[in-house]
Amino acid sequence: MMNNAQEIYVSAVRVLPTSERLRLAAMILNELTESETPTMHDEIAAYAAANAGSEADLDAELEAAGVEHLIALEGEERR
Repeated sequence: MMNNAQEIYVSAVRVLPTSERLRLAAMILNELTESETPTMHDEIAAYAAANAGSEADLDAELEAAGVEHLIALEGEERR
């Protein structure tokens, strides 16, 4: 269950264009990979599992854009 601040944040993110949501997700992912601790990973995994399929879950368009972005990054790393 999300608290009020989390609901406001999710609502604000949902109105962003897909490209901006993808950019925000990439920034968050970058921050997490640079400073991730096992506890943070566990909390994110628990949140994802608890909210899978709910309104807080990723929308299909954002998820597809994220997959495309990761594939492009993987291709750049191989060069």
